[in-house]
Amino acid sequence: MTHESAQNGLQKKGLDLYKNPMTKKDVETIVKNSLGPNYNIHNYYVKSYSNENLGFMGAHRNFVVEVSKEGSTQKELHTYFLKSVPYNVNDQAKFVKDSKMFYKETSFYNLIMPELMKNSKDKSWAAQCYLVKDDALVFENLIIKNYTMREKYLDVASLKAALSSLAKMHAASMLAEKRLGKSFLDMYPDLMEEILFSRKGPFAEFCQYGIDVLINVAKYLGLDHKVVSKLCNMIFEKIEPSKTRKNVISHGDVWSNNLMFSGSKCALVDFQIMRYVPPMVDVSQLIYHNAKKELRDKYEMNLLEHYYKVLCQVLENGGVDIPRFEDIVDEYEDMRIFGIVMINMYYQINQISGEKQLELMQTSEGFNSLLFRDRVDLVLELMEIDERYREIISSALKELVDVAPKYLT
Repeated sequence: MTHESAQNGLQKKGLDLYKNPMTKKDVETIVKNSLGPNYNIHNYYVKSYSNENLGFMGAHRNFVVEVSKEGSTQKELHTYFLKSVPYNVNDQAKFVKDSKMFYKETSFYNLIMPELMKNSKDKSWAAQCYLVKDDALVFENLIIKNYTMREKYLDVASLKAALSSLAKMHAASMLAEKRLGKSFLDMYPDLMEEILFSRKGPFAEFCQYGIDVLINVAKYLGLDHKVVSKLCNMIFEKIEPSKTRKNVISHGDVWSNNLMFSGSKCALVDFQIMRYVPPMVDVSQLIYHNAKKELRDKYEMNLLEHYYKVLCQVLENGGVDIPRFEDIVDEYEDMRIFGIVMINMYYQINQISGEKQLELMQTSEGFNSLLFRDRVDLVLELMEIDERYREIISSALKELVDVAPKYLT
């Protein structure tokens, strides 16, 4: 067999898995975990979730199962959320597997989430997972429970809902380690390795090209480009487990597409970049990524107070030392640079219009050009033709340059 025919065979196998990722046994597990044991399965199939590209590192679809209760002829349709390796785009699927992003998330749901949930009276901060496979995950369909994504920039009430969920997750991490008698880092050191911001990992090119964009855009805008690289490189230290601060299981990617809301409740989804770091890494990213500067300037301290209040409520009587609010504020100030750099790195890509993202992510060539090649020309071109995009990129970069005296003197 030639290399080309072998490659074609692997691609066909991947597409077959994409079209039909579930075995009958898998479906039985999903039904048993979500509905109970006494159901007969009549049919199941995959259907599209959205016309937009909602997942950079996974394929998002619905999984529909037709069942009936034992002893009944009445058939029921149940819809689940299916996240799988994106076998329909070869390079994207290869990267997701080679980078171990899907491995990190499946391991999270297999090993860590059960321990966190043992210490969570309120489990609404995350979607329930009914099936974990090496290349697919099946969750409850939050949309059926009236959960929706909100605007890319959140209001104060939505930010507080998201911070409540982060606080519950972080507190559950602290309580789980207390109960287990050791840290998650000690138990799963390989799983806690950083994926996104690594100088040698699979995202090294993504990071370097992102910094190159910021340097060139700073020159284009007449800003001090010499400080950009120094500021960006600071975050490689911030995302390491701290030797002096308390570390927790961290979501790692708390931007609006990974937050689902129903009233005052928020469910965190997508744990592919899960970390083990001080909690303010998550908090700084959430506030900077999802709040406009005017709102941050006015409500930042109020938002921190809300997070702290929920954290204390969960930790109360748990046998864990509750941090002082002053320490939370001090840690947040230390991690603020992480939030600022994150928006500058992320906005280059996730603030591109949905139509353009969909166009780029449909092919291996577009996927690579967006994430792992020089994207300076792409960003500058979009800034010229899209006023909204230009304003977002310019404002975030100006904010980064403006903090240089604080961090570089």
